[in-house]
Amino acid sequence: MLLTFEFIIFVYVFLSALFWVIKSFISHKLALRVLIAANIILLSAVNTTLFFILLFQIVFLTLIFFVLKSKEFPSTSRLPWFLFFTLIPIHTAPWLDTGGFLTGLVTSFAGKDIPGIVWNIGSIFFVMKSYVILKESIRAKRLIFTEALANLTFVPSFPAGPVHGVEPWKEDVAQNSLSLKTLWQAFLRLGYGLAALYIFAPFVTGLANGIPDGAVFFVPVIMLEFAAIFFDFAGYTQIAISMALLFGVVLPENFNRPYLATSVQQFWQRWHMSLSRFISTYLFKPFVRKTGSPPKGIFLAFFAAGFWHEFSLGYILWGAGHGSALSLCMKPPKIWLKFKSWLHPKLYLFICWFFTMFWVALLSHIANRFGHGFAR
Repeated sequence: MLLTFEFIIFVYVFLSALFWVIKSFISHKLALRVLIAANIILLSAVNTTLFFILLFQIVFLTLIFFVLKSKEFPSTSRLPWFLFFTLIPIHTAPWLDTGGFLTGLVTSFAGKDIPGIVWNIGSIFFVMKSYVILKESIRAKRLIFTEALANLTFVPSFPAGPVHGVEPWKEDVAQNSLSLKTLWQAFLRLGYGLAALYIFAPFVTGLANGIPDGAVFFVPVIMLEFAAIFFDFAGYTQIAISMALLFGVVLPENFNRPYLATSVQQFWQRWHMSLSRFISTYLFKPFVRKTGSPPKGIFLAFFAAGFWHEFSLGYILWGAGHGSALSLCMKPPKIWLKFKSWLHPKLYLFICWFFTMFWVALLSHIANRFGHGFAR
């Protein structure tokens, strides 16, 4: 299984060498275009249906941009949100053609083949990044097309993010040369990503599977299941960041020791940070402006995020559960404040940590049990 993923890594190591040759002797733009062409070939080989869906999304993004540039629509128009209608939040695995010649060369994730992962998870990030790029292009008053395509089609960051706009891919932001320090960082991150994906995640999953059935074991099982999701997700993200570094591109960090969080609010400041920023900027703040209430705004933002991830009972409960917990963090009930005053500070912090980790693990378990995708 590791050998199959090494194929993808080998492809991008080779592409990075070609990228730097073209960038050094011809131009940055041409180097990006060669990379984009390779990305598109790889994506279309993984799944032809997926390729045409992504092509439609890019054309739709371009169309909305030029419509918004016309005099009939102000820059504050809600038309960009139509981008989200291209993501149908239902289980789409039956559509997927698993006969692509690269299917057997790419590793599986949590028991799913790569076309399923790329659509069920990758399409979510693709639509988010499309929306961010559209907003950036509206502000810049021009469609930042080449950098946008490089961002949207970069295969290593497709399955698991992070969510970001075109900024890291701009010529004046990306590194002008590949230093030994950057190269060392890239391979260190790659090593951690592979270890998380192929050693830690399977080991923790094995521990969870080895626990006997029964209500008394429910808490350790869901905590271990969530830890396995963390190693899977962190592994993919580290690999994406490491592969981007080979092209001189610094992608945003996605995790900052989430297991140190002692509240759900802290958890979302440490877990999937690029998704947190997206929800804050494009869902929470607009809802607060409409409602005038941050607790109500954060509940609506996460409820919408859960519904949008997937139209299923599991994800609706996932969004409502996180939204409710974050609302309580903003305005804790008086009984909780009184409970806090009775306890030693260290004991109180431990209780907060335990209930935070239990709650996020429980919501993840519910989303995956009563939904079709992977709770992020």
